[in-house]
Amino acid sequence: MLNGSKFKGNQHMAGHGGARPNAGRISNAQKLLDAKAYAKALQGWFTPELQESSWRQLIAEEDANVRIKAISYLTDRLYGKAAQAVDVQHGGEIEVSVKRVINDV
Repeated sequence: MLNGSKFKGNQHMAGHGGARPNAGRISNAQKLLDAKAYAKALQGWFTPELQESSWRQLIAEEDANVRIKAISYLTDRLYGKAAQAVDVQHGGEIEVSVKRVINDV
């Protein structure tokens, strides 16, 4: 006890610590719920017609970089990204083991 007080250490600051509403990290579950609510809100707003007009505006943009990126993105979405060549060389042996498991049912 300090100076006849019944509190130890820094307990004399009672009422200033502990859990507070809206303090700390948002849980992943809450983030997921927020994302679903946001997606649902956009569902009626971001219509196919609006998407098409937005892409048309980007393709008609004066800046060549914007036009190229928009066309490249749309092409990738339509046809898939082009395959990338990978140079695979292996100098050593490759060991493969096969295990047969039989389950009697």
